[in-house]
Amino acid sequence: MNLQQNINRIEEELAEMKLQLKQESTFWEPENGEKAWYITNNGDVYISTCWPTEDSRIIPQGHVFKTRQEALDEVKYRKAKYALRKEIWRLNGGKECPFILRGNNYCVTIQNDTLFCDCWTTTKINNNWFYLESGNLCEQLIGTHSKELKIYLETA
Repeated sequence: MNLQQNINRIEEELAEMKLQLKQESTFWEPENGEKAWYITNNGDVYISTCWPTEDSRIIPQGHVFKTRQEALDEVKYRKAKYALRKEIWRLNGGKECPFILRGNNYCVTIQNDTLFCDCWTTTKINNNWFYLESGNLCEQLIGTHSKELKIYLETA
């Protein structure tokens, strides 16, 4: 295994660990009568007393948070994700571009607050990432949606 392969493997493992940490640190199930921050379907954030028996559909969907800031950060992330999905769909000619093993899978990555296009052929780094049909489309996305990409990639 050469040095670049080792770097790629370590970056993949780091991305997996970050995702695992995010999942472990944000899921929370409030106790009966405990105050919790909710996200409504239209993206509003409010605090309420939680009754898990009544709120059983909301809690598993990730709409309940300990703090207002966690809820607001999640709203920002969801808005960025939606904007990116919509634009990537448009750039890919009205279709999703799935990960193809041993194919050219173009995506945007971030390193030291810098966005750049990357092409993965053998490993799907993160289930939350979107793929584009070409490097040119990838560059277009960075040009038009850098703010959303940074929010999405720094959170994912």
